[in-house]
Amino acid sequence: MRRSVLFAAAFIGGALSVSAQAPTRTVVRAARLLDPASGQVRRDVAVIVQGSRIVDVVAAAQYRRVTGDSIIELGDATLLPGLINAHVHLSIGGAPRATAIANVRSGFTTVADMGAVSQRIQVVRDSIAAGVWEGPRILAAGLWIGVKGGVCEFTGIGVVGDSGAFRARVRENISARADLIKACVTGWPAVAWQYPDSAELPLAAPKGVASEA
Repeated sequence: MRRSVLFAAAFIGGALSVSAQAPTRTVVRAARLLDPASGQVRRDVAVIVQGSRIVDVVAAAQYRRVTGDSIIELGDATLLPGLINAHVHLSIGGAPRATAIANVRSGFTTVADMGAVSQRIQVVRDSIAAGVWEGPRILAAGLWIGVKGGVCEFTGIGVVGDSGAFRARVRENISARADLIKACVTGWPAVAWQYPDSAELPLAAPKGVASEA
């Protein structure tokens, strides 16, 4: 059941991005639809997509085909709203574009990239938003903001200097059109648990990062 659920969610995400370029409607029919707002499962439904929006959900028996409708039959599948992953790193563990595709095909239609080794994530984000590449909606933080040699040192991008150097990294990310700012304040979880009052960033850096953001 889990496999069919995630496949259905990913398929809807793909249908939305394609239908945004076409004036016709896309109608997705499936055996079930999970409505998280009510906690109910609806049986035998037709989900009507117009442009980039789901405009209606009706019982399959009530659906009346309109000329030009594109129908996707998913059979014995369960539909659910696209999942959100609030903490990913698309630039580690694989090529960013391939990692983005893997996320959307797993049912995640929105992800927050919480730090990267380059500004390429914003290129992937914009290409997906333009409908050129497949993938989820991405909120990108740009480069990690962490101290040199610290938990977010990845591939030599750690920051050296005082609060001004960390402010400069924020400005660099904003210039690269980051959606959010990620600062690595403490060390790895094990260290943070053992020494809860410890911090890697210089004392004034978190305030400087926040005010610059």
